Amino acid sequence: MTRILTEIRRLEEARTRGEIDAAAFAKLRAEVLDFIEEAEVSEPAPERQITETAQILRQAVLVGLGLVALTLAVGWLAGDWTLALTLAVTLLAGFIIRLARPPREEQGMLDADEDTVEP
Repeated sequence: MTRILTEIRRLEEARTRGEIDAAAFAKLRAEVLDFIEEAEVSEPAPERQITETAQILRQAVLVGLGLVALTLAVGWLAGDWTLALTLAVTLLAGFIIRLARPPREEQGMLDADEDTVEP
């Protein structure tokens, strides 16, 4: 591609200096551009589907980083690392319990607009 661009610039400089006229420039430029093959346009790649395991792993990593930041912040502000670690472990336990539970739809929980639970 660089070679083609260099060739077109060389032709433009020759036309500017008066070595070739506009018709010859157009003809030579068309010959250079004809050298380029037409690109085939393919269909866009399908969107990647993120699996449930990857979503849980992503959440776990984000929660882990958040807990580390929380532990450091509470430990630094309160000056009590025991309190900071206790808070982080408690939040981590809550997160693990939430991951172990099935989603609300599978538990038979009521939606806001429903009056009864279906068996």
